[in-house]
Formats: sequence, C-alpha cells, structure tokens
Amino acid sequence: MGSKQHSAFIGVLVVLIIVAGVGGYFAGSSAVPPPKTVTSTSLVTVTVTVTPTPTPTPTVTPPPLTPPAHWPKSVVFRGGAVGSAWTVFASVVASVIEKELKVSVRVEPGGSLANTMAIAKGEVELALSQTAWMPVFMDPEKVKSLTGEAVNASKIKILANAVLPFYFELVYTRPDSPINSIEDVARMIKEGKPLRIGVGGAAGSLDDIIARLILEAYGIKPTDIIRVGGTFTLSSESDVVSKIQEGKLDVVFETTMPGAAAYRELEIRMPNVKLLPIVGKERDYLLNFFSGGGLYTCSLPKDLFKFVVTEYPTLCTSTIIIVNADLPEDLVYYIAMAIDRNAGYIKSSIAAFEFNPAEVWKTLGGIELHPGAAKYYKDAGYMK
Repeated sequence: MGSKQHSAFIGVLVVLIIVAGVGGYFAGSSAVPPPKTVTSTSLVTVTVTVTPTPTPTPTVTPPPLTPPAHWPKSVVFRGGAVGSAWTVFASVVASVIEKELKVSVRVEPGGSLANTMAIAKGEVELALSQTAWMPVFMDPEKVKSLTGEAVNASKIKILANAVLPFYFELVYTRPDSPINSIEDVARMIKEGKPLRIGVGGAAGSLDDIIARLILEAYGIKPTDIIRVGGTFTLSSESDVVSKIQEGKLDVVFETTMPGAAAYRELEIRMPNVKLLPIVGKERDYLLNFFSGGGLYTCSLPKDLFKFVVTEYPTLCTSTIIIVNADLPEDLVYYIAMAIDRNAGYIKSSIAAFEFNPAEVWKTLGGIELHPGAAKYYKDAGYMK
C-alpha cells in the first residue's frame, strides 16, 4: 500500500471515530434526563424574648410627721413691695410650707437686690430674687458699686429657678406727653425740665436699679432730676399706675409680668399709654452690667396688654427662689417637695407661676443649687 493510500485510510478512520463519539454523546443525552431544581419552603417559628430595661421609679422621701429638732422653728421669707405680685406669691408659698412642714414662715417686704443681699449676709432664710442678679453677685465690685459693701456670695443658693419665668421692663409715659423715647427723657432732664419719675418698686428692687442704670447710661443721676425741681419716687406697681392716670407722674420705670393686676387696670383706664422702647445706648449699658445671661433682650408681643400696639423691644429676666446655704439639707428638700406637690394651688393664686421640671433645677452665673434642692430634683427624676 502506498503512502498516499495509508494517509487516506487514517483520515477515514479518524472521521469514523469522531462520528461514533458524537453519536454516542447524543445517544447518552437522550437516555439520561437533565437535572431538575426542586424548591421546598418550610415555616420556622422563632420566639425571641426581649427583657426591657425598666425606667427607674423616682424615690422621693416623704416628709416627717413633726419637724425634727435641728430644723428652725420659724424662718423669714422676703418678698416684694407691699401689694405686689411678689408679696402675694411669697405669702402663698409660705402658707404651703407652714401647712406641709409645720414650720412658721414670716413674709417680709423687700426687693430683689436687697433680698439677695439679705441672703448673702445671713439675715433671712428664703427670698425672691431674679436671674439677673446671680452673675452680678459673683462680681464683688459690681455689688459694691450698687450697695457700698462687698458680700460673700457663697451663702446664696438656689431653691427653684424660673418660678415666674417672664419678667420684663416697661418704661412709659402719658399719651399726651411730648416724650417719645428714653433719649428724650435724658435730653429734657439735661435741659433742666422738672420731670416727675416714678419707679414701680422699692429701694433695691430690680425696678429701682434698672431705672438708675438707664439714666446712668446718659450720665444722669436721680439727684440731677431733683436738683432741677423734678422727682424720683420709689413706690409700688399699683401706686405708679394710679399716679400716671392721675397726671401726677411723667415717666414710669417698671419691672412686671404678664397678667399683672395693675396693668390690667391700666389697659382699661388708659389703653393708649405710650411705651418707650429700651434700645440702643440704654439697652447696651444694661446688658454690659448684667452680663452672664440673667438679663436678656426680648420683645413683648402685640396685644399682651391693650397698650402694646406693636412689638415692644425690652429686656427680660426670671424670678427665682433663693435660700441661705446654712438651712438644713433635709428642710430644703421638703420645701422643694412641698412647692412641687402644691404647684396647682400656687398657680391658682399666681397665674404666671410655673414649676417646670426641665427648668426649675437650672443654675446661672455660678450660683449653685442648695444640696437639699438638688437631692429632691434628682429623686423626683427632674435632673440626673
């Protein structure tokens, strides 16, 4: 067999083998079915037990049935001017303390600066003050500039903050007055015009000090007013309201609150009384003195009283209850409790009263809570 015939034979053999293999593959494929995927669904129930972390229940210690021997048998509570909302408020709180704790409370008239001084000097046990004073009392020189004496602020402790949360300054004149601004007041005094100025608070009240500082911003002292035949009279809220209506005052400086009875009367009897905004030089002077946030800019909303015919720019503060640091911790604890538990009764007498768990324990200007008050607010769950 030649070489060409041999090669041809091999080629035919290879083709036969390939064809046989392919045929076998297809034959095998028809004999073995392709694999199938089977999906099986089963329901499995899993029980998960969650144990929640319980919220701690406040644990407030109930007051003793009789006053312990280490408690004072009586305390003095300084309020505000006679007939003022502060005096009413202090009297209501005093009645709560007497009823709940069987401790006698004598309410005395006062003013916020004088009250804070009295606490610092250990002359009284409780007093009303304002947040505006807390940073001031951490600066002995500022206190000395107002009172002529330096005091140690370590005796001053906070019992309850923002119990009357919205106190504001009003400066106003009669509707027919040519005065349209505080700057006009200063100019007229310097020109020698005898203005009759009334202040709706006693000596040492915030009303008194703010009035003096506003005038001081323009280089004027009360003696300058008196020297040219004018008057600078410290009295009460109800008194200045009556006298402005009677034409016996030209300008009034007042620190008051929403709903004040005297101003409800004024909005009826003189609804067009003219407000003098606290802006510019006098505002900046006051904020510089009362630094630390205790006195702050605010605006009275239109129609807060009928004579507030547009937003009135002024300054605001809050009323606080302060106590002497030497009062027993447990007594202060139970005073805080008594006020808290009788908040509804107190508010029925003073509508502006609040005992806000989110605010009542807050401090300002470096003056701390009394330890007894702090313990009550922690036990009640108000503060951590």
